[in-house]
Amino acid sequence: MVGKAIAQNNLEKAALLFLAKPSPFEHPQSRAARQKLTESRDFREALSDFPRGLLYERLMLLNLANHPKDYVGAFRRLPKRLQGLFLQAFQSYLFNRFLSQRLRRRIPINEPQIGDYVVEVDSNRLPTNSYAIADPGNLEALSKAVQKGSKYVALPLIGFKQGHSEGVQGEVEHTILESENVTQANFFIPSAREMSARGELRAAIAPIMNLKAGKPAKDDSNPQKKQLNISFTLNRGCYATVVLREFMKSRNVIKAGF
Repeated sequence: MVGKAIAQNNLEKAALLFLAKPSPFEHPQSRAARQKLTESRDFREALSDFPRGLLYERLMLLNLANHPKDYVGAFRRLPKRLQGLFLQAFQSYLFNRFLSQRLRRRIPINEPQIGDYVVEVDSNRLPTNSYAIADPGNLEALSKAVQKGSKYVALPLIGFKQGHSEGVQGEVEHTILESENVTQANFFIPSAREMSARGELRAAIAPIMNLKAGKPAKDDSNPQKKQLNISFTLNRGCYATVVLREFMKSRNVIKAGF
């Protein structure tokens, strides 16, 4: 939400979302302080209310207490990596929407379509910056390479240097960008260039390598159940917890919180 507000060049909204939007999952003291700031818009008073543990919020409040309209300066109080993380989170959110809609429309994620980006992989099966765009002339060759594992279908992390796909996938992405009211150009932030996001490509799938499972064994922590040891290898940037979730999730994934 903060990243989207930044992309729409509304730094005031972005700052207030980061500072004042309460979460049901945080400490009640933090939640109360945020709620009070939502109502008062008094940054100096909020500086006294916000717990010491909300370090990054307090850094921004220090700036806003003295310069109430300097939202760019408030964000610049944060570590540079955190400044960039807001737009990166919004990019990832859009990528997830692109991928989810592709799956809903039953467009294969391991078979390139006309207009898709297709990236090469290195000797460690990691995606590289080298890519091709599928067209009628190269589609067959790209499809064979994807099946061999030497290339991956990729979707864009939209940025000011990275646009959406073409073809059917491009239509999906364009519709989603319209619904979010953002364009490629929105990822360049004139008032805070250091927070801008160039964009890149991200593979649509991540291979699970060396997958092994042992035999079910007694679980001393849960005598009524058994335990299973699983081992596998993922590329960097992938999360083992996400893979394990697919093994462990309940039949009703929504109720279970997945």
